Amino acid sequence: GLDLEEVLAFKEDLAVILISSLFVLLAARLDLAQLWQLGPMVLVLLCVVQFVARPLGILLSTWGSDLPWRARALLAWIAPRGIVAAAVSASFAISMHEAGIADADKLVPLVFAVIIFTVVLQSLTATPLARLLGMRQSAPNIWLLIGANSVARAIGKALADQGIPVHLSDPAWEHCKLARMSGLPCYFGNPQSEHAELHLPLTSISTVLAVSPNRHNNALGVLHFAHLYGEERVHSLRSSEQHGKANRESATFRARQNLFGPDMNFARLSGLLGRGGQIKATRLSEAFDWDRYQEANPGAIPLFVLDARGKPRVVTGPVSPLAGELLIALQPPRETPTTD
Repeated sequence: GLDLEEVLAFKEDLAVILISSLFVLLAARLDLAQLWQLGPMVLVLLCVVQFVARPLGILLSTWGSDLPWRARALLAWIAPRGIVAAAVSASFAISMHEAGIADADKLVPLVFAVIIFTVVLQSLTATPLARLLGMRQSAPNIWLLIGANSVARAIGKALADQGIPVHLSDPAWEHCKLARMSGLPCYFGNPQSEHAELHLPLTSISTVLAVSPNRHNNALGVLHFAHLYGEERVHSLRSSEQHGKANRESATFRARQNLFGPDMNFARLSGLLGRGGQIKATRLSEAFDWDRYQEANPGAIPLFVLDARGKPRVVTGPVSPLAGELLIALQPPRETPTTD
């Protein structure tokens, strides 16, 4: 129940300060005149490092793999040296000087020349080269749903029908099997596990929706992914009204239990879908605006709104979609008249 976000942020800031201080200390031992004393042959070494050693290393290490040549070319170009090389060279230079090895004092400026060259050159050219090779990753756009139950599958199918890529996750194999049979990719396991880091497209995820009936699974997912993607991109559905009131041990989790509004929970959604409710998408217009939609669909529960450009947003409270926007809503089952 502890909020570790500020502790983790402080740790990251402290690491940056320490590494920066180490760079300053190591660079303080370097005399710029020593760089000029290396002579023109240092350019030959830099070219060997950039155009021979790195490509050869990538060629050997990826031999027999299924990596495309574009990926190998990008890996062969990007390999900036940094604090590890600087620290090791400084330590080795002292040991070599004490051992009486000639030109030991040239090791540190030589390594710093490699660091400066690789960092500047590769940092400036990495993005254009990735774009040229078609290897630049697009903006994150995958919606991760924690849960592959009937509610999660219905929500995932509604989003996928609008061209929004979704990925489900569930530790129950039966749920994952049904999701995959519906054409929805599903990770079998806990999405916050170390195994998931290797098999989930974490770098392509833009939004996380916790829609598991188990509030503990939702809480773990919210606390884990809120730190990775930001709290504004992580939402959780209450398991039930009782569970919503019981979650008082975590302010972070309670604040994120806003999926589809404060009055919505898993039990209610599951009941509506089980009785024949359907999630449908409707394009609003000037003639058929939000007011007329409510008149034609009484009791409809807004879930998502896509703007005119197709960018989706989650409904977390009162909403008034505009003309031209697409509304994804759960329409309750039609009441069938009874006969005596």
